[in-house]
Amino acid sequence: MSNEKRAIIAQVHTNKYSTTEDDEIRSLWWSAWSIKNGETVRWQHINLPGGSFHQKISVPYGDTSTETPKVLEAKLIPNHPILQQKVLPIFFQGDYDTAVFQAFKQVEIAVREAGGYEATDYGTDLMRKAFHVDRGKLTDLNQPPTERQARSDLFAGGIGAYKNPSSHRNAEFTAEEAVEVIILAGHLLRIVDFRNQPEVS
Repeated sequence: MSNEKRAIIAQVHTNKYSTTEDDEIRSLWWSAWSIKNGETVRWQHINLPGGSFHQKISVPYGDTSTETPKVLEAKLIPNHPILQQKVLPIFFQGDYDTAVFQAFKQVEIAVREAGGYEATDYGTDLMRKAFHVDRGKLTDLNQPPTERQARSDLFAGGIGAYKNPSSHRNAEFTAEEAVEVIILAGHLLRIVDFRNQPEVS
């Protein structure tokens, strides 16, 4: 992990404790997600006969009843509401392969629903159909043909690379890799949202 990333993580929780790199990344994302939902993150120290540990809890933003760590106030990891609901809980459990699969499953569902396609339409074929250069229901015909093709490739490539392989074998993503891929899924979902908006005459 780079020194820059460690510095960012250090801003999220000031308590120094031993942890793995994946735990640090998951902690950073969990903290950002909590803050975005009107909560902030607290650490409480637990002493037990077998040892002590730090437990993360979330409380309403502005609650000063417990000690507050220094948390990030800006530049939170951007994400799509669907992913917050469907993917982040899986990510927080450390199941990164399933989180990535679920993220692109949500992309597939969003494309199918926005385009009015059938349940039998799925995978890369659905992406190619929805973003067909000339007749795709989600294609932006105001774009040049080369850009339309590139967007079709982007969606088909994302589904082909990150949803289909994950459904057939263990992809073994690290936390950092999963973050990068899930953010890509969020970007694709926002494209679908934009293309699904009613046209203004």
